[in-house]
Amino acid sequence: SSDVCSSDLLTLTLSKLVQCSSIDANDFNISPAGFTVTGISGVGCSSGNFTNKIVLTLSGTPATGVYTVNAANGSDGNTVLSTCNYALAAGVVGTFNYLGAVSATATPATVCTGGTSNLSASPSTLVTYAWTPTSGLSSSTIYNPSATPNATTSYQFAITYGGCTSVATTAVTVSPGPVVNISPMNPVLCSGTQVLIATTTGGTGPY
Repeated sequence: SSDVCSSDLLTLTLSKLVQCSSIDANDFNISPAGFTVTGISGVGCSSGNFTNKIVLTLSGTPATGVYTVNAANGSDGNTVLSTCNYALAAGVVGTFNYLGAVSATATPATVCTGGTSNLSASPSTLVTYAWTPTSGLSSSTIYNPSATPNATTSYQFAITYGGCTSVATTAVTVSPGPVVNISPMNPVLCSGTQVLIATTTGGTGPY
């Protein structure tokens, strides 16, 4: 097995040399559904007749998981052929791990001072998580921790699956409470002779 991370290329290493002329576009497919093999080439075939490495070009938006490479009879009626014209047996060739698209959300994205936001990462299964910074988090190793930051914070998380790691971010904005200003300061009020004015700054109204 191997890993396909950000690349759309998968290299198959065979135990024996095969004939470059026997490599056909339909010699391999991927299961379960999600990937399509859009191209195939033998490494070094431009300058030689044999190779033990075949590169598959993949397309699609599959989910995170384990995928199987299958050998099949191509349009030439056979799989790839060895130097002695023996065909590779049709069926499972190997497997690989694939880490699909990742995303994160913060709900709500804006909280008051002391408030809590629920973070969530996707995919939520088959992978391991590492959130940073860890301060204010209920846990840094689960996909859906709660966050109670003291100030506006950008949270970064790394999702690892197989040998692949992908990083994404989400932010929680902290809206500070209002500051009350009294004018005049330290007033002495006499009945009917003074007006006390209070204004607010900071935070988000209404107050």
